[in-house]
Amino acid sequence: MVSKLKPINGNSLLLISAILLLLLGSIAQFLNLLVGLALSQVFLILLPTLVFAAILGIDMKREFRLNPFTFKEFLLVTAITFCFYPVAAFSNAIINTILSTFGELPPNIIQIPDTYKDFLFSLIVIAGFAGFCEEFLFRGFILRSYEGLGQKRL
Repeated sequence: MVSKLKPINGNSLLLISAILLLLLGSIAQFLNLLVGLALSQVFLILLPTLVFAAILGIDMKREFRLNPFTFKEFLLVTAITFCFYPVAAFSNAIINTILSTFGELPPNIIQIPDTYKDFLFSLIVIAGFAGFCEEFLFRGFILRSYEGLGQKRL
């Protein structure tokens, strides 16, 4: 099956999303970082992707490869995530230590959650929304639009 998506479609969508993120996303994130991030992901990344796909009249299930995952895959991804977190935290501490020798580090703009509710909201916004919405844009639309060229032409 040949995809209807062409590189010009992917490039156009990426340009539109980038302009929207620069103009509107920065304003929303300045007002409230986490709410702005959530709104930016949904309305400036996911929504234009779905609208653009609808305008092109593509089969969304096929083009975006919306296939169900098994419970085993879910457990595997969850286990890998929890195992990798200490490695990421340790790497972050090492990098911050090295960078602090060159000067003062800027404060963290994302506040550390105080309550379980804030933690859950931060986790959903930073990990959930970003991963879901950006997968639709990049892996689902842009990467798919370049598949017709083949690996050598890319």
